[in-house]
Amino acid sequence: MSDERLDEASKKKSLSKKNKIIRIGSAVAFLFLLAVGIHFFLDQGDKYVEEEKEQKEFIKIAKEEKEKGPEGLAKKYKDMVGWIKIPGTEFSYPVMQTGVKNHHKDDSEFYLHADVQGEYSFMGTPFLDSRCTTESDNLIIYGHNINGGRMFGYLQGYRQSSFYKEHPVICFTKCGSTKEEYDVVAVLITDIYSHMYTFTDVYTDTIYMENVEKLLDKSAYETEAGKELKNEIRIANVEEFFHKEKFITLSTCRTGEGRDSRLLIVAKRKNSLASDESISDMGSDGKDEGKEEESNGK
Repeated sequence: MSDERLDEASKKKSLSKKNKIIRIGSAVAFLFLLAVGIHFFLDQGDKYVEEEKEQKEFIKIAKEEKEKGPEGLAKKYKDMVGWIKIPGTEFSYPVMQTGVKNHHKDDSEFYLHADVQGEYSFMGTPFLDSRCTTESDNLIIYGHNINGGRMFGYLQGYRQSSFYKEHPVICFTKCGSTKEEYDVVAVLITDIYSHMYTFTDVYTDTIYMENVEKLLDKSAYETEAGKELKNEIRIANVEEFFHKEKFITLSTCRTGEGRDSRLLIVAKRKNSLASDESISDMGSDGKDEGKEEESNGK
């Protein structure tokens, strides 16, 4: 056999060996990706089952709330400060608060991943910002954006004005008080740096008005209550408008749109009245104000 034929045979053998290695490598990569995919879908399945289980628990608590009211539940769940709901929907949840005296003072985000019993929960429980009292100018309530419209994931519907028109009112009942209705005035597609996270209690009239003007200007669309509020600001002077309105802000993530992305639903209390009590240092539940700065990453 000539040297030329030997070289050709050697090349064919080498090429065959390379192809075999490539096929084996491809098979190993395929099996690895298949295993990862199976693990992912199994994990997602377990996650979905857990979320469904936790949602059913909230439904049970909601039924209990109808029987006993928030004040009755507060005797059972010591960190509970109120109840949030959207009339005509299944959005109905207890609101907890920690990071204040006698309520997990060193952990303002205790309920980020805890149920009403204080046990671990992926969905967590809605909770009031520790800088707020239930009498603050703006009650900031955090909750997870859970798939399938569960928990604060339901609020994603407010991105569409048609959804708002069907659900323009949010109700909040403080423990030991009567139900209060809030008209949605703004929907903010924003991030953790929004000025709304610093708007809890305001002690200067100009900053108070600026905060309200800013939230209305940044709204994704104009609501009826938002339009009325703009008109109210237009004819009022700064002193008259100071502490005239009370707000509630529901804060949640915008999953898949960036770690710092947030969706805020802002509503103002119907028939808000200015009073010295509204800016007192103590809430109706007797908790300390706890105004230390904290992260907005809820």
